[in-house]
Amino acid sequence: LGDRGDGEQTKMPRSKSTPTKRGREEEEEEPPPKKASPIKVLRVRHPGGTVSVTEVTGSLNALWTRLKRELKAPVTTASFRDADGQPVTLLSNGEYPAGGLAIGPDTDVSTVLANGDSLTVSTEKPSAKRALGKTLSKAIEGPSAAESLDSIAATFISSHVGEESLMGTASAMYVTQQGQTRVQAASKGLVRLIKRTPKHVHLAYKSTPKGKEREDHVRLLSTQECLDLVVSVFNRQAGSRRRRLSCDKPSTRLLTIDSVASRCATLFWSLYVHSKPDGDDDAPGDVPYMLHHVIAQATDAFKAQVQADRAQDQLTAS
Repeated sequence: LGDRGDGEQTKMPRSKSTPTKRGREEEEEEPPPKKASPIKVLRVRHPGGTVSVTEVTGSLNALWTRLKRELKAPVTTASFRDADGQPVTLLSNGEYPAGGLAIGPDTDVSTVLANGDSLTVSTEKPSAKRALGKTLSKAIEGPSAAESLDSIAATFISSHVGEESLMGTASAMYVTQQGQTRVQAASKGLVRLIKRTPKHVHLAYKSTPKGKEREDHVRLLSTQECLDLVVSVFNRQAGSRRRRLSCDKPSTRLLTIDSVASRCATLFWSLYVHSKPDGDDDAPGDVPYMLHHVIAQATDAFKAQVQADRAQDQLTAS
């Protein structure tokens, strides 16, 4: 405030300070990012024992490549404990399947692991299949041509029962990941038909255009066999004959697209092949549509079978 001389005070203009050139440079300049220091020692437990990996740098994807070279087998899963002691499991491409963490193939290892950490890994199919056991291996490889549809249905129902005792978290994730890859490949048109015969089909597929191809060589069911298999699944889910005859409609709880892809590659790929236009192997398949179509037909067949059995029981009782 200033005095004009007549007793009144006037507001003085506020001077605006101009930052110096040096001050502007200090404000605008950002400190250079710190270069991630290498992890000196990482203990890796794998199916064949324990190894020490030294001077670990780069991305998670680079770490998987290095482990593949040193263990002489591709890594399917990797688990460790975070700073809070909680278990974290990654897939082979560095993704965190349960969500909640921003981890990907390009994530730097120093942001995820620290010097002296232990990493538990599972390697390619042979080790994973041994952990799954015979029942779950059937779910992955598919049934032989001689196996009955009822036996396939039994494997379908029991493949994920008791995950804790049958295969553990890592192997359960392996089976689930296989199913997810099949669904993504089929929906994106990333499936390549290698060979098809009247009884078998051999396909290669991947979840992304630049992803790694996987292959399935499975029995090819006819459309009628697909229908009969789903009816067998309905019957086995119902349990005893008494419970089945008391059902008004079958349970489709296990017959989602993701469940079918994980539990029975044979049914999934058979539906995929039959959803294509006749004679056009290069056309994309529509598994959800075909599955919905087969479930609707199987439901009608199941109801008709239940009604016939009820009528037979009433006739016997009289």
